[in-house]
Amino acid sequence: MIAPPPRPTLRSLIQTGTVTSATVAGFTFGDARTGVTFACSVDGTAFAPCTSPDDLSGVGTGQHTFAVRASDASGGVSTPVSLSWTVSQPAVADPCGQASAPPPTYKHVIVIAFENENLSDIVGAAQTPFTTQLAHECGLATRDFAVARPSLPNYIALTSGSTQGITDDAPASKHPLAVDNVFHQIEAAGSSWREYSSMMPTPCDATNDPGAPNSYYTVSHEPALYYSDLASSCPTSAIPLGTTTAGALASDLANNKLPALAWIGPSDDGGDSVLGGEVDPTLGDFFLRDWIGRITSSAAYQAGTTAVVITWDEGDFKHASTSAAYQNVPLIVVAPSIATGATTAVTVNHYAVLRAVESMLGLPFLGAAADRSTPDLRALLGF
Repeated sequence: MIAPPPRPTLRSLIQTGTVTSATVAGFTFGDARTGVTFACSVDGTAFAPCTSPDDLSGVGTGQHTFAVRASDASGGVSTPVSLSWTVSQPAVADPCGQASAPPPTYKHVIVIAFENENLSDIVGAAQTPFTTQLAHECGLATRDFAVARPSLPNYIALTSGSTQGITDDAPASKHPLAVDNVFHQIEAAGSSWREYSSMMPTPCDATNDPGAPNSYYTVSHEPALYYSDLASSCPTSAIPLGTTTAGALASDLANNKLPALAWIGPSDDGGDSVLGGEVDPTLGDFFLRDWIGRITSSAAYQAGTTAVVITWDEGDFKHASTSAAYQNVPLIVVAPSIATGATTAVTVNHYAVLRAVESMLGLPFLGAAADRSTPDLRALLGF
């Protein structure tokens, strides 16, 4: 009996049809059988031996295709599998310094939460030129600190005012939280929220194992899925992000239907620690460039009643806990009223971020966000 040819799988943050400013791209591939070798082709070039992950750099403007095929020891060769995408460089105007005063409350607050980087890794770094530019054009807190290790307790702190005693990254099934949170506050006020999760397989998907290899989607980065009082709204409110040209957030921006709180969760590394997911600084920088361009050119932002808060959940792992830089994460705020180059060196943390989000939406403060010692970010940066 002749064995069937190999059937390779190809995975990437890039999906067919994606339009991105990224001049780099990462691809992982494999086959269920052992002893299989691979050959890759870029933009129609001859197939050449390759190994996973295969990363591209210096990708120019225009349309591109990456293809991979597999061969087994008996000479069987698979049909190639491929992904096609377009590189386009959007113009992003300075979105801050456009208004003399902030509104008392905002119609929309957008939070973008990245992963595991210190301020010094991002602002001023060679691989993050757009993020650096944005930090210098808008509002930057230079002494913002995460409150815990690992990721999950920081996300819970950012949305409930406490880590709720969590000390791990276990899935939502292990930590069903019957506590109030900013998402539920918004529902109780008669408004709406959405958690737009990059590479989420299906709406409200809580089945992901955060430690699984080759997983771009990580449930421990998506706090709304942990709160039991959101069970009924989760299927329609915790949803796949899509791309800047197609999907939930692109549609909501285009149709001026943003919710009161839009929480954007970039994807994990997907098995490629260099060019896997948007948590990697290089791809995160392109991710910000693409989405900030879409957001700040939207009717919602141009109306002056939308603000964007960009934070990182925890610091890198290069600093000892005794270092002054330990857990010192970047915090950038984008709003029309923020003066170009506004900075604050006041010490803040995730509870100050929650306080600012609740203040912008006219909500009461939860947990440590209500502490009198928690600084007012809005006053410090002018939004």
